[in-house]
Amino acid sequence: MHGTSRIHPAWVWAIAIAACCVMLRGIELAHLSRILGRLGLGCLLIPLPFLAAQLCETSTWTRVFRRLRVNVRFLELLRVRLASEAIAMSLPGGMLVAEGFKLSALPSQCGMSTRDAVCGLAVRKVELLLAQALYLASALLIGACWSEQRVPTLLWVLGGVVTLVLAALGFGLLGLVGASSSGARLVALAMRLPWQRVRNAVAGMRVATEDVERRLRAYFSRISSVSLLGFWATWCCEALETYLLLHLLGAPIAAANVILMEALVVFLRHAVAVIPAGLGLQDLGYRAVLQAYGVPAAAELALSLSLLKRTKELFWVAFGYSTFARITRARPVPALAR
Repeated sequence: MHGTSRIHPAWVWAIAIAACCVMLRGIELAHLSRILGRLGLGCLLIPLPFLAAQLCETSTWTRVFRRLRVNVRFLELLRVRLASEAIAMSLPGGMLVAEGFKLSALPSQCGMSTRDAVCGLAVRKVELLLAQALYLASALLIGACWSEQRVPTLLWVLGGVVTLVLAALGFGLLGLVGASSSGARLVALAMRLPWQRVRNAVAGMRVATEDVERRLRAYFSRISSVSLLGFWATWCCEALETYLLLHLLGAPIAAANVILMEALVVFLRHAVAVIPAGLGLQDLGYRAVLQAYGVPAAAELALSLSLLKRTKELFWVAFGYSTFARITRARPVPALAR
């Protein structure tokens, strides 16, 4: 926790606060109250799309581990996912902190070695990036074919650029982890250092590094379309959540437009990972896109949408940290060389 404060200085919070202030500018409380008043018993459905996304991703990730010849139980992996999502949604730089947590929690909770966890995390990251590029490309296609609101040219251009960036990142990472010996080269370079203690430590990692690279090359020799579609469905659950919330709020916006909006805003949230849950910027993104669509009372509607999403996040953060407390009491983490 102390390291987090060093990594994320006060200007990060200043950006989030400034974005929130811009988000609140011009809000008419009467309109906001009227929009929120449309909520009925349907609000009980709000937590479900997030749960569906976690179930879908966990099921896909379980399949990934089995292809890596690692036996893992679905419920154990789900607990790690829920706890890591709580960290990602609540801490500055939470997405980065959550990755480190998963690296330690997978061995302790799921009984695998650390090198198994490294392989599983690397595959997940690559396939999630490729699936997000596929998701955004499909959002652009759906928006072009079935959009009922006018989509400004800027959004098309932005969507196309983001799709290309995600695809480049995904295939670049695929080439790095699946077809190179970068880890082995780093170990070889470290072995030339003049400090004996460092060379001894690195020597113990040589076998594990070579094993991880061998397994990743074998996995990515053939990309699994089933896993890719599973991660794509996980992204689609986020669009389903936004469509459900807007429907409950009575927003006159087509599903095709919601899919395109959510794909762009989610990318924005991940691009500003240092800000917890994209606070302020994600919410401002919804307002900007809804206004670009020409939706009536777009500012109040975006704020209502953000309030519902933040309430949902608080619910799952509380649930996730209860899972986190259970995980941290688990057995010690196995060593990398296991």
